[in-house]
Amino acid sequence: MATSPAAILPAALNEREAALFLGVSDSSLRKSRMNGERENHLPPPPFIKMGRRVVYLVDDLRAYLEEHRSRSPRSPT
Repeated sequence: MATSPAAILPAALNEREAALFLGVSDSSLRKSRMNGERENHLPPPPFIKMGRRVVYLVDDLRAYLEEHRSRSPRSPT
């Protein structure tokens, strides 16, 4: 049984793929990684550095999105 390449999601994404996954620019993702946690800035998602290569695990990116999900407060009834 053959699986189409589009049906396979890799476990790790490069910087450009991770930026697309998160809906941010490559530049924003890179800056957040280099600047680390800073007030009023995009916090960096977890990443793995392999030599000069940086990868992001899909599971980490999903958890990052869930962690930073905003929920509007309920209206008083």
